[in-house]
Amino acid sequence: MNTIKRFLAILLIAISTIWVESQVVLGGGTPLNLPFSNLEEYAATNSSGFNVLIYQIGLDGYSTTSSRLIRKIFSPSQRINKEQMDMLLLESMNILLREMLTVPVDPDFDFSREFHVLAESTGALGKDLDNFEVIRYYRNFEVISFVRVSDEIGDYVAPDISHIEMHLNNVIAFRVKGLQWAVQQLYDKEGNYLSGGLKDGKNNPSVEEGWVDLEKELLYVDTRLITGQPQTYKVILNDGEYRVIDGSGVERLEIIPLRTAITNNHDGTVTVRVLGGDSYRTLLLEESTDFTNWVEIYRVERQPDYGPYEQAFQVTVPTLPHSFFRVKGL
Repeated sequence: MNTIKRFLAILLIAISTIWVESQVVLGGGTPLNLPFSNLEEYAATNSSGFNVLIYQIGLDGYSTTSSRLIRKIFSPSQRINKEQMDMLLLESMNILLREMLTVPVDPDFDFSREFHVLAESTGALGKDLDNFEVIRYYRNFEVISFVRVSDEIGDYVAPDISHIEMHLNNVIAFRVKGLQWAVQQLYDKEGNYLSGGLKDGKNNPSVEEGWVDLEKELLYVDTRLITGQPQTYKVILNDGEYRVIDGSGVERLEIIPLRTAITNNHDGTVTVRVLGGDSYRTLLLEESTDFTNWVEIYRVERQPDYGPYEQAFQVTVPTLPHSFFRVKGL
């Protein structure tokens, strides 16, 4: 939606007569679709590295003893899918388990206690070779226990690991070229804003607070909000255009602000009330006497900490003879 111009509502007053004309004008452009609907494929094809080891935490609670690390690097032509990654995990774990039980056995291993799996797939993502981040796409932090087969010390066998698989990491990233800001919002099924369900990457442009990295042009998302669909998830971002992305990753038209009340106060002023709109859309109230020359008289930025139809602004402004008003979205 390049060079979008939205005349979201035209508010007109002529003498004592009040009427409304609505108009929405959209420019052409390429919609932005983020691959939320097929996260497994996205995560697998962007994984250029795979690592796995098995370790045990010492009795002191912080020291560790581990197997060796198995590492695989995939060139762009060697990328694997989720099923192949699960097979690679099991194959690698079987190798490590066999090695751990093979003489000479590491004396620091205590097979009567639990072990931890640390497996991950990662890939570099970012703006360029100087601005990128290594993203964890898949992981497995399974806890396993060896099986004792006799009362003899050292008579242990490897556990059954056939059920173990790689899982999407809770947080992954997407590259958004030209990313300037982004805000993620969470609503319940009725569309009511959930307190605490906000990642505000405009007021807090950081990975920790806003889940954006503007230098690397990365948008971080919680995969559990997308795959679980317990509520309504929405991303609003600016990559040079104002965009609204729904929980499937598809760009949608924004919520058009509603003109709910316009009052001629009969004292040379008019009161305009506008409701709704999406987060951080800037709304302008403009005045004209000829429909050609428009003068800005008020602007407000729609804040994200409201429900979808809460008040955007209410303002009383002086009018010229035969004034016409419109609300315009930037």
